[in-house]
Amino acid sequence: MHPTIGEALSPRPRSAAADGPRTGNALNFVRLLLAATVLVSHSFITAPDPDPTGGRLEAAGDLAVNGFFVISGYLIAGSRLRTSFGGYLWRRVLRIFPAFWVVLILVAFVFSPLYARIAGEHWVPESALGFVTQNAALALAHPAIAHTLVSAPYSMDWNIPLWTLSYEFTAYLLLGIVMLIPFVRRHLRAVFTAGLIALVLAQPIAYRVLGTWEHRLLTLHALRLFSFFAAGVVAYCFRDRIRLYPTLGVAAGLLTVGLHLLNRPNWYHLPLTYFLLWLGASLPIRLGTRNDISYGIYIYAFPMQRFVHLWLGPAGGWIGQSLLAFAMTVPWAYASWRLVEAPALRLVRLRLRPARTVRE
Repeated sequence: MHPTIGEALSPRPRSAAADGPRTGNALNFVRLLLAATVLVSHSFITAPDPDPTGGRLEAAGDLAVNGFFVISGYLIAGSRLRTSFGGYLWRRVLRIFPAFWVVLILVAFVFSPLYARIAGEHWVPESALGFVTQNAALALAHPAIAHTLVSAPYSMDWNIPLWTLSYEFTAYLLLGIVMLIPFVRRHLRAVFTAGLIALVLAQPIAYRVLGTWEHRLLTLHALRLFSFFAAGVVAYCFRDRIRLYPTLGVAAGLLTVGLHLLNRPNWYHLPLTYFLLWLGASLPIRLGTRNDISYGIYIYAFPMQRFVHLWLGPAGGWIGQSLLAFAMTVPWAYASWRLVEAPALRLVRLRLRPARTVRE
């Protein structure tokens, strides 16, 4: 008999005194693959090569970000049901903010002045300080640092991937608040299924109704990312009903890729969700269970890609530059996990029982 999602992705039983990472699935490795996909997609911003697939490979970054939100929705729904609102929110703050603040400080006072020195640019300390203070609440109001990246592509933003974190934390917050409502807790499946349908249907309506492109873009980003988060929540609600079959898993993956190539993201919520959860349950790889560097890869890759482009120029192409950037990013991601993220997660003890060091 094929297992349900809940059976396949449950952590292995542990003693009450144990305080190790979850080892029962490959979701951390799947997130690492998604982070690497985002890195590759951004190579077409920092490297000079055109996308050989006519933009579809570059757009794979959007597909990967959608996947991040799916997995987050699945894991965070379980976290919210197991904890009080205060404890849940404390855990979410510890998971997102400490590593985010550290990367802001490093970009402002290590990476950008070093880049400016190598490139012969002028680094402005006041602008670097504003990069930290004005972005500290996740909303990237100050994405550039004055007089740096002058000749670099996409010079108005030092670390492009960070824009999604405000949407991710907002999704956490909304889920936490909604689950305070007794009616919602009694009717989880119906409420979140209806919410997913509403978010998907709202996107084409918003595109037609909203006037300015800026307002339209911000609203569509929110609706898109929240809808994939909701798909993960719905999967959690039905985790004991949905069985994982290898044939369906492969078919869901192929369907997702096909719809992505056809530029139909609003059609692949369910295939993408099934495919990622099936991968997480089926892959025998446990890379990332003890040292989950996926978040670190996500937040450090783009600054490293800046340096790769600065040093190599057009050499190496998008493949070579992606590989070098990944190799440069891994040490920073590992240090982020060991020195910032895992220690921060241990502070959950201040509110909850000992935390498992896994990115929920």
